[in-house]
Amino acid sequence: MPTRTALITDAVRAAESQWRADLESRVGDRTGADRLRATVEWHLSTEPEDLLLRTMWVEMLSAAHVDPAGVDRQEPRESRREFLDAALAAGVSDAALAADILSLPTRGYYVSSMEEPGYWTAERAARVARAVVDALVDD
Repeated sequence: MPTRTALITDAVRAAESQWRADLESRVGDRTGADRLRATVEWHLSTEPEDLLLRTMWVEMLSAAHVDPAGVDRQEPRESRREFLDAALAAGVSDAALAADILSLPTRGYYVSSMEEPGYWTAERAARVARAVVDALVDD
């Protein structure tokens, strides 16, 4: 019988393909800094089902000390790759560093949006996304 962590991990993994498709539809054929902004804004957004999935994600991560193999490490790698690709497309001089810089606040946003969903509105998160990208892009 699968463990609770395994069931949660499976649910999170199942959602990932939907996330990737949603990201691609949002980003579409944008290029340059516009692609980077759209990628970051997508990561800093919340749909109603996201809060439930983030709750499961946090529970999955909290079990890492007991079941390290149960933690999905593919999704954060894919997210960093998306940031890297978008930073390269935007001409960011150190795209790898930009991907790391963008990865940390977006992962933190997932937790913050659960802690204070009323504070972390779409508008507030989009403002942060624009500020971070503007700091990284050499326009």
